[in-house]
Amino acid sequence: MNLESDIKQLERSINTLICRPTLIRREYWAAQTEKLLVLPGLSARDRHRLTVLLDLLGTTTREQAPPSGSPATMLGLPKGNELQCA
Repeated sequence: MNLESDIKQLERSINTLICRPTLIRREYWAAQTEKLLVLPGLSARDRHRLTVLLDLLGTTTREQAPPSGSPATMLGLPKGNELQCA
């Protein structure tokens, strides 16, 4: 299992789904994200990315209050990569 690619796939999926709310199965995506959050050896950066994804889904972890700011800012995307819903 490649944690980096798993998180990147979750980011892409969730960012696509929040633009199309009728497709969201929030419980499924939250469960997938939470499964990765409990893995041992998770870096602070990856933990932050996963927490942001939970926030985008409207779910927060018990450990941390939801982050504030735009999804692109919260995910640490470079300027110009803001989330665009078509």
